[in-house]
Amino acid sequence: MLGDFNIKELPKLAEASVVGFKLFWGYSLNPHTLELVYNFSKDDDVVLPPDDGQIYDAFCEIGKTGKAVCIHAENSAIISRLASTIIYYLKKQGFCSCWH
Repeated sequence: MLGDFNIKELPKLAEASVVGFKLFWGYSLNPHTLELVYNFSKDDDVVLPPDDGQIYDAFCEIGKTGKAVCIHAENSAIISRLASTIIYYLKKQGFCSCWH
């Protein structure tokens, strides 16, 4: 489940006997290869991670199917913030000269 990108496919998948759905919360998607993109910027040619409204809509649609849902609950904004903070402190201590 990738937000608005494939929400209309959920009923068809449920009818085809899928066991449940997996929602990718914090990852982008390459629209050409359908691969998840873990490190992205908003300028990249990607489908951005679903926003809270898209996630709510997905839960509502999945609920209608009666199927289970699992989520990858990573939050890209929090991950980026934490990574920047860690890199800052490592650079400050002289451990990281490789990051810009």
